[in-house]
Amino acid sequence: MYGASKTLLVCWILLSSPLWSYGNTPTPVVPTDKPNQHNSNTQEKPAPDQRGTEEAPLVIKLLPAPNDEKPANYNAKNKISESADWWWDHIPEILLALFTLCLFIATYLLYRATKKLVMGAEDTAKRQLRAYISITGGELVERNEGSNIIGFQVHFKNAGQTPAYDVLSGAQCTIMDLPRNAPLPLVPLTEKSKSTFGPGIDSSLFPTMKIPTSEQKTAIDNRKAAIYIHGRIEYRDAFDRGQTTNFNLIYRMTNTGRYIIGNDKDGNDAT
Repeated sequence: MYGASKTLLVCWILLSSPLWSYGNTPTPVVPTDKPNQHNSNTQEKPAPDQRGTEEAPLVIKLLPAPNDEKPANYNAKNKISESADWWWDHIPEILLALFTLCLFIATYLLYRATKKLVMGAEDTAKRQLRAYISITGGELVERNEGSNIIGFQVHFKNAGQTPAYDVLSGAQCTIMDLPRNAPLPLVPLTEKSKSTFGPGIDSSLFPTMKIPTSEQKTAIDNRKAAIYIHGRIEYRDAFDRGQTTNFNLIYRMTNTGRYIIGNDKDGNDAT
């Protein structure tokens, strides 16, 4: 009886021991230090680096540059779309540029108009204020008894509002055909006659000539010749601009049998 009980107890212990160890992690076995297989004084030498040699050449890979070309499917429609987007994105800058351009043009036109107006006003003022020497008439001067010289008196006046400075004048008498078919000779000016004439001042020139010969007098009486009293007056106005007055008077016989003096058809002008 006792022996059978002992046998059952041993069997129960053997069957129960796997159930107790189920689910438990077994404790790892720590290996004991083993002696080095090699001598501690002996060290392994690393293998030499053979990169870049003939046995192991270096390989350099060249990457292609980024391609800026449009893809193959890029067409005119995409271009139009991008162009429209650019215009829409830059509308403020475009409007500002157009406004600036219009402002510049308007300012320039205003400057031109103002400059023209100012210059016109200055020119008008100068023309209104400057000196004007004009011929007011002429007449025959009676010759002295027994003299063979006759002369004419030519009247002129400064009709401007400012003085005429450095006035030079010259006049002479010339007998020529009627009508005249040749230019009048140039009259010399002399420094002796230089003077200043204020506004409204009158003066006269006195050109002289010899008494016409009988042939010349006959031609004058038959209205085939005439005496031309011509010359010029040069002066400087208050704005330091040179001015000139040319005159050409004619002394001739009329068809009523009397002598008159007046302006010829040309040779009378002024600046």
